[in-house]
Amino acid sequence: MLKLFLVLKQFSEARKVCEGSNGHLLMMRSVVEENVISLMQNQSASLWIELQLPQDCTKASQEPSGSRWVTDDESPDYVIWKLDIPICKNQCVTVSQDLSWEERQCDFMADGFLCEYNYPGTCTRLSAGASTAMTYTTPFKAQDSDLLALPPQTTASIPALGLELICTEHSRGVMRWSSGLPGTWHCEVENGGCEGVCHEKDGCLSCTCPDGWKLEADKRSCSTSCAGAPCKHLCNPHGADFTCMCHKGYKLTEDGISCQDIDDCQVNPHICDQVSCSSNIGRRFLG
Repeated sequence: MLKLFLVLKQFSEARKVCEGSNGHLLMMRSVVEENVISLMQNQSASLWIELQLPQDCTKASQEPSGSRWVTDDESPDYVIWKLDIPICKNQCVTVSQDLSWEERQCDFMADGFLCEYNYPGTCTRLSAGASTAMTYTTPFKAQDSDLLALPPQTTASIPALGLELICTEHSRGVMRWSSGLPGTWHCEVENGGCEGVCHEKDGCLSCTCPDGWKLEADKRSCSTSCAGAPCKHLCNPHGADFTCMCHKGYKLTEDGISCQDIDDCQVNPHICDQVSCSSNIGRRFLG
C-alpha cells in the first residue's frame, strides 16, 4: 500500500514521517511501477525514495554500483538514472514522474515522498446501504470514502448511525471490523459484527450463535465449549459442556483431561501368542 505526501522535506525528515506511521520510504521495484505512476499522475514532482548511495559508488564503466535500499541493504532490482553519469558522493535519490532516478544532496528539499506500508491482512469496505455515508481514516492519516482495502487500525466513521469501528486482527492474521464497546451494532453494517445471526426487533439489537456454540463476552463472537478447554488430546463439545477424549492407544486419566498410554501387552498378555511383546508410546511390537 502506497501513500503520496506532497510536502517539502529533506530525506531524513521524509523517512521519519513514514516510520512514524509504521511504514518506510518506497523501495522502487518493478512490481510497483504501475502504482507509482497512478499516484504521480499530473504531478511534476521530485519525490524521495528509500535508495541511498555511498561515497565512490561508480564503476569504471560509469554504471552505478553500491547503491542500497536503506531498509534491507539489498541492491536495487533495476536502475533508471536520469543522468548517464551519476554524481556518487554519498547521495540520496528522488524519483520523477517518468520514474527516472536522480541523485540529490540528502538535505535537498524534495517536493514530497512516497511511503510504503506492508500489512499481513486488511479489512474490506463495510457493507451498508448505498445511501449511508462513511469515511475511513488509515493509520497513516489517509482519509477516503472509496478505499477498497483497509489496513489494521483503520477507523470507519458512519455519522448517520453514530457508529465508529476499527479494523483489528481477529485470529491468525484474519482482520475484522470491531467496536471498542461490547454488543451488536446496526445489522445492516457488517451483520452487526455478529459471527452468527444479527437480530433487530423493536429497536433492540442482539447476536445469536449456532447450536452448540456460545456467545462470547463481547456479545458478537461465537465459540464452541471446547474453546480454551484443557484437553490434552481431543475435545468433544456438547451444548455448553465438553468431554475430553484421547487418541487411539491412550486412555483418559482420572482428571478427565490427561491421556495415558495403554500397555497392550499387560491388557492382553496373549495378544502375541508365542512371540515376545513390547509396548511403546501408543503402539505395540511383536518380536
